[in-house]
Amino acid sequence: VGILSILIVEMTLIPALRAILPPPSQGETDLEKEERIWDKITGFYANTILGPNRKHIFSIAAVLVVVSVYGASKLSIESSLKGYFSPDLELMKSDSSLNERMAGTNNIYLMFDGGEQDAIKDPEVLKAMDKLAQFIETEPHVGKVLSIAQFIKQMNKSMNADDPEFYRIPDNRNTIAEYLLIYSMSGSPGDFDPYVDYDYQLANMVIFTHSDNTTDMLNLWANIQAFVDENFPPSITVNVGGSVAQSAALAEVIVKDKLLNIAQIAGVVFLFASIIFRSPVAGLLVITPLLLAVLTNMGLMGILGLSLNIPTALVSSLAIGIGADYAIYMLFRLREELGKGTEVDEAFRKVLRTAGKACLFVASAVAGGYAVQAFSRGYYPHTWTAILIATAMIVSVTAALTIMPALILKFRPKFIFDGVKK
Repeated sequence: VGILSILIVEMTLIPALRAILPPPSQGETDLEKEERIWDKITGFYANTILGPNRKHIFSIAAVLVVVSVYGASKLSIESSLKGYFSPDLELMKSDSSLNERMAGTNNIYLMFDGGEQDAIKDPEVLKAMDKLAQFIETEPHVGKVLSIAQFIKQMNKSMNADDPEFYRIPDNRNTIAEYLLIYSMSGSPGDFDPYVDYDYQLANMVIFTHSDNTTDMLNLWANIQAFVDENFPPSITVNVGGSVAQSAALAEVIVKDKLLNIAQIAGVVFLFASIIFRSPVAGLLVITPLLLAVLTNMGLMGILGLSLNIPTALVSSLAIGIGADYAIYMLFRLREELGKGTEVDEAFRKVLRTAGKACLFVASAVAGGYAVQAFSRGYYPHTWTAILIATAMIVSVTAALTIMPALILKFRPKFIFDGVKK
């Protein structure tokens, strides 16, 4: 909707406003003819593309690809909501202080389903839960584990003169049922609500952790699953929930979907470019700068030690979309100039002086606009956005103005050179 709105405004309101504005003065016209930084850049590109140094463009592109692939190989997929904020913020200082002094400010819930009423009262199930809790507390980043099994152990100890030897799960199911009945007569009715349901079919184990990193969470969950498979009766099923688990699931879904989204965007751009120019070669030429920009971003993240998380995945998919037009502008102008009968070298120079200069201006404006976010303090996704969008714009527009024309001159695709004299 936003893009269509901009298109309508650009094709209706903007021309109307231009029509009512007075024509530029002679001084403004003369000033426009003066050589500026954009003219120097596009002139340098033209001399490189059309001169003997054209092969260096491919060499530089190859080096960029190799470095980017190396950086991308070091990229990890992980997310931490608290990792998005600077540790210097008061909120994060308080969270860090609580994490050091308490069991942890993050939680994971394990839901045990016995499949029938009173299944949780089974001594074998409770013993397995107790063993699991002890195992989990040995895992990194875990502060404390709470479950109904610990309450049963404490009851058993209390009912046996506080003898430490009896701080364990009773072997008799009836004994467990009696303890729970006795407690229900004296304790608050809702004491066990966070840990077990009324029918004792479901039980909840609360795990407090010092980390909300999704990689830590997934490693812990994998270890828990292996322990459950080995030590729990087959009738017991275990599911995971809580803030850390939700963050891990959200990050996994969004990151994977956004990576797929990048491929979808590239596919759509390729399809439309192929249809518009009536050649799949045009589609390949158009997506080349986009794919190079995405690969460079991935490599840069790996080299800088950034992880592929929700914000960086969103920015990567955004970058490929907002940089898709430079190559299309260049191809249209090039076909237009060659269609007029302009000599090939001169056509490339004209295209770079006009469409190329416009592409540079737009890319610089977009990159500069996003770069302002780099000065945002405390919230790292703003800094990541500034770095990645600016990098994507620079790589995309540079590739569209250098690599793509060099490829065109080398392979002379028919959709551009048909009918053009060599």
